[in-house]
Amino acid sequence: MAAVKGRRRRSNDEVLTVPMQGRVPVATREKARSVADSLGVSMAQYLTQLIANDELDEHGRPLWWQEQDPAQGELPLTG
Repeated sequence: MAAVKGRRRRSNDEVLTVPMQGRVPVATREKARSVADSLGVSMAQYLTQLIANDELDEHGRPLWWQEQDPAQGELPLTG
């Protein structure tokens, strides 16, 4: 993907990066792209900061998470 004009490029001395991928609804991707564009940063930089600033509870789960704890009521996957 070509660089977006006006966005700062990563320097070579920054932390090693790896791909991260997931399938989301089109509207979710559009919202993330819009936020990144309004900040003048890449989607990767926006998502990195979003995750880095996510406040976690004592179990390592985001404070905003409202769904049932997967450990309560669901059987763990075994391989």
